[in-house]
Amino acid sequence: RELIPVGVELFLCQLLDIGRFHADPHPGNLYVTRGPGGDPTLCLLDFGLIAHVDENASTYLTSAILNLLQGDYESLIAHDAKRLGFLPHDMDTTEL
Repeated sequence: RELIPVGVELFLCQLLDIGRFHADPHPGNLYVTRGPGGDPTLCLLDFGLIAHVDENASTYLTSAILNLLQGDYESLIAHDAKRLGFLPHDMDTTEL
């Protein structure tokens, strides 16, 4: 459990800073080791499936994450989901 924030930060960094991410993060591809001080360290294995995130998608993902964390679900659905291609741009989301 103590490595969950590390994993979240790791994938956010990949998505938003690097522009590529490990696209197959199942338990067999995550390995926990101990660092020199005995602290647990999260290692990603098997980079056979990697996806690219372009600059626009990174911007839209950042907006979606912020809206999700702030509880602004209206903007998340009405704007971010459309910009990310999850919903058609002309879809009426007022009922959602």
